[in-house]
Amino acid sequence: MALERAVNDRVSDSVRAPNKILFPVDFSERSISAARYVRTLGCRFRPEITLIHVLPPPAYGIRSLESGPLMVEEAWEEQQRRAQEDVSAFAARELGPFQVHPHGARG
Repeated sequence: MALERAVNDRVSDSVRAPNKILFPVDFSERSISAARYVRTLGCRFRPEITLIHVLPPPAYGIRSLESGPLMVEEAWEEQQRRAQEDVSAFAARELGPFQVHPHGARG
């Protein structure tokens, strides 16, 4: 028992507490499971948590030529807005008590 405590003390002394966590999410079950781990780290170390969701770049095909680049850009902006809302909702639901910086990014 004393040896275990000594080892744990030594490990905790040699490992720096994280002060920032970058948490990529895709809203899958794995993301939800990872959120539990991030919550555990958050309770222990109180790090700054940044959530990020990366959207794939817009696809420009034949249809985009027919509808025009402006319509494609408007659809892309709407997709970004919805993704930002989804990231914020995920942060509130899964990491509620922590201060989280949600971001949507273009891939």
